[in-house]
Amino acid sequence: MLEQVIRCARLAAAFYSGDDIPAQFRHPLLDRDLIAFMFSVPWPEKTHPTCDRLLQRRALESALPRKVLLRKNKISPEEALYAGLAEGGDWLDWLADRPRIVERGYVDAAAWRSALAQARLANTAGVRYFQAAASLDDAGLFVRAIAERLLLGLSAGAPIIGPPGLDIDGVRRLLRNLACCHLISPEQDSLWAANRMVMLYQTCVKARNRSLREAC
Repeated sequence: MLEQVIRCARLAAAFYSGDDIPAQFRHPLLDRDLIAFMFSVPWPEKTHPTCDRLLQRRALESALPRKVLLRKNKISPEEALYAGLAEGGDWLDWLADRPRIVERGYVDAAAWRSALAQARLANTAGVRYFQAAASLDDAGLFVRAIAERLLLGLSAGAPIIGPPGLDIDGVRRLLRNLACCHLISPEQDSLWAANRMVMLYQTCVKARNRSLREAC
């Protein structure tokens, strides 16, 4: 167990080693007091041939119902995902409105809308399969949401901050096309549009930060 903790800590440290992040990454399970305590617990108190997590179960014996205390299966994140699907009406409506996977011929339109309706009721062939299918539309949904919000700001007179030479009219045309779902074409699909949106956002943020530094 301790070897696994150390391996995970080293992996996390190596993953962030090349980033310019002024923070220390520590593993809470490497706390000296915790390690000393775990080594001091006798093995019969930690393992049992008919029960796993023996120490945790005994520690929570007075706090949990017996049915929960002795449960051998694990809860999965599926419950939260299905709750989100049941409450996320707009998102599911967007998935059903001109879905990319239907327009590209990946699935049948009626079958896809039926799958969306069943997903609201927590009935899918498997969450990972539904997520994989829905993710094909994620870029389009993300871009549409961002574009609509930006267009609302433009209509209210909000300025677009950008470097000299930024094509403001071109930005407005791009946003209107995205908000109207003009995303499906051989040259310009939603992934292309998402990249354009991210690049535009990064350019504007850098220009704003530069102007703030110059003002100081």
